[in-house]
Amino acid sequence: DSPGNLIFEGSQSCSNDKCYGLYVGILRVHLYLISWDFRSSVDATPLTGNVYLPHIISPWNRLLDSLPKKIMTELDNKCRQQQVPLLFIRGTNYEVGYAIGRTFKGLIEDFFDGYSDFKTEILAHYQTAEGRKIYDGCVTLCKKRFPRYMREIEGMADGSKLPFHYLFLLHIEGLLENFNPEDDFCEDQLPTLTRIGDKGCKGCTSIISNCREVILGHTEDALKQMTNNYYIVSAEVLDDDGETLLEKFTTLTYPGQLPGGTMGFNQHGIIYSMNSIFLEENFPGRTPCFFLTRAILGARSLLEVIEILKDSGSGTADAFGLNLIFANGVSGDRDRTSVFNIEISP
Repeated sequence: DSPGNLIFEGSQSCSNDKCYGLYVGILRVHLYLISWDFRSSVDATPLTGNVYLPHIISPWNRLLDSLPKKIMTELDNKCRQQQVPLLFIRGTNYEVGYAIGRTFKGLIEDFFDGYSDFKTEILAHYQTAEGRKIYDGCVTLCKKRFPRYMREIEGMADGSKLPFHYLFLLHIEGLLENFNPEDDFCEDQLPTLTRIGDKGCKGCTSIISNCREVILGHTEDALKQMTNNYYIVSAEVLDDDGETLLEKFTTLTYPGQLPGGTMGFNQHGIIYSMNSIFLEENFPGRTPCFFLTRAILGARSLLEVIEILKDSGSGTADAFGLNLIFANGVSGDRDRTSVFNIEISP
């Protein structure tokens, strides 16, 4: 009857002055309890109910101690930070976004400073007539279909004092004709991570098992500019009345982006990871995937998840895979051994 563990382990390395990050989330579910713990022991107290979170985030000392001194010096001097920041938030969508932007302003700025392709390709294409048309169309669509999440981005922009369009462009970069995020991602891979035939380069991986126990494991492999700039958001999102609870979740979050685009869990026992699939064709005018994964954080059941992914009236602009387990069972039948992989594409 002991609670399960949601363990985030991190390792980073440097090669040829490039930094690479790997974050692994391993989820073990036993009965109804979920806990968030780290390999180095920390005290955990309940946020509310049966969801446990640590007071602090500790360094992964065992991993670091096992590395040669020369490598450790390179890690410390060039790129390594030994923690992932964790922010607890309670407020409306705008207030949640504002708190994220204000708290992690430095990390978001560091990400933009290191992401050279943002200015040379993404921002440059935004400034063309065709790019601005794609941008304006996506803004109009998302304000109509996901107004609360647009308020989060607005709050993030105000809190970080960065232009709104900078942050919104991060959510639609795959829709810009002159920019292929897969090409940029592959260039930043470790030398050993090479293309596999015509299937693209290696990236995030999820492993699900429901044999002796239910486990969802996930590697978060992203651009090198993400190194040291990830953070964890644990939020209670309120309606505009400031009282009614709409969503409650915890998720690893990319700098400047909506929560939900990586892995996380919510108050209803939905635990998931997301894997991007890069398309050869762009589909502007449809919903960016980050808005769909953000909506998953508020889902109550498998049926709600499916309806969110169908996105009736628009459809997704991106392809991705979603991996799910349900700590409280599926459809009220208390079957906690069912696991799901859903692939979504335009």
